[in-house]
Amino acid sequence: MGRAHHLGFSLIDLIAAIGVVGLTISVVAPAVQQAREAARRTQCKNNLKQIGLALHNYRDAHGIYPPAYIDDDHDLTGAMHTGFVMILPFLEEAALFNAHNSREGRIQHCGLDQRTMDL
Repeated sequence: MGRAHHLGFSLIDLIAAIGVVGLTISVVAPAVQQAREAARRTQCKNNLKQIGLALHNYRDAHGIYPPAYIDDDHDLTGAMHTGFVMILPFLEEAALFNAHNSREGRIQHCGLDQRTMDL
């Protein structure tokens, strides 16, 4: 009688395949992590450059950098917003800028109100 041929993997073949896959993953995983970290660093640098360009474009358009804060009701305990709201149109976020709900008030530039800045 001849020897019977079985199709498929033996237990040793399966263990060897799992070992090879595990070793491959352990070698590739750090490289993937480094690539993701590099992509995050690049994105962060790009975002900071866009903010810098928006600040300079605001200055070119208005003759002054945006204020540190916006005092909507002339009361330090009242509504205040960061001056970064003012650069939203220069960050291609004009719709968000237009949707921003701020009461009418003077924009403060280093302690000077807008009337002083218009002179």
